[in-house]
Amino acid sequence: MKTGKAGLDLIKKFEGFSAIPYCDSVGLPTIGYGHLIKAGEKFAQITESEAEKLLASDITLAEYAVDLHVEENLTQNEFDALVSFVFNVGTGRTGGKDGFVYLKSGKSSTLLNKLNMANFAAAADEILKWDRADGKRLPGLTRRREAEREMFLGES
Repeated sequence: MKTGKAGLDLIKKFEGFSAIPYCDSVGLPTIGYGHLIKAGEKFAQITESEAEKLLASDITLAEYAVDLHVEENLTQNEFDALVSFVFNVGTGRTGGKDGFVYLKSGKSSTLLNKLNMANFAAAADEILKWDRADGKRLPGLTRRREAEREMFLGES
């Protein structure tokens, strides 16, 4: 599947646009619509059009993770909400305990387990648990998770 307009709009709304590099809530260099600046990339300033191209490229990784790991059929709303979630939290940190998938161990997150057991209501509630950065609850993340849950449940 591909992310629909509603999903893209949700991501853009919560990521916000920045033409110049900044550090995100955990101190990672970022630009555009939440593009994490990788080693070797250099940006002084970008246009909104350039940011949208970066976002389109970045989203393919989140789409791939959702397509690869979710075994149940998803509606467009469910897919879009999960892509927004995965785009924001990532697919998992190697050896870490958070993310959509635990990459090092190959085990899946509680959210993914519930999705793959077709327990969609419980999976939607799991989304709400991801409102912290560096252990601190962030109001912006709480609002984003609520919006993702609403979209997932078809309430937006």
